[in-house]
Amino acid sequence: MSERVRPSREQAHLILAGVRVLAHRESVPPCVAEVAELLGIAPEILGVAVRELVELGVLREVADAYGARLEIGDHLKIEELAAGGGPAMETEMKSFSERKREREEALRQQFADDLKSDKKGKFSKLEEDLKKFRSGGGPRTNLWGEPIEEPEDEG
Repeated sequence: MSERVRPSREQAHLILAGVRVLAHRESVPPCVAEVAELLGIAPEILGVAVRELVELGVLREVADAYGARLEIGDHLKIEELAAGGGPAMETEMKSFSERKREREEALRQQFADDLKSDKKGKFSKLEEDLKKFRSGGGPRTNLWGEPIEEPEDEG
């Protein structure tokens, strides 16, 4: 991609506010998933913005035993960001949403096809069993599968 996907100034302020609130509330730096949950943003989308903010120095990623945690870096660098989302961020978010929708649709179709073939196989087996039952196919057996001897007609 030729154009950088950078969050807007407003988005950066919102992300930093989320990091600050969670760090204050939990007494530990939050991870991306926690900030995403607090802000109601998909973690994948927030991850793109966080990577850019880390690259700018606005945020710092601190690795611990459980993964990467976010800390506030130089918050004044937010002012270097453009106001508004910018075309690159909007384009990236739209293409991500479209790819996600296509993957979900493909999975939904695959499960529907698998379900149809399973049903078809089960119904054909039931039809065969019903035909055998109606025609009296095969020797008669008792509950234990032992053959039942037919009484001979005296006539």
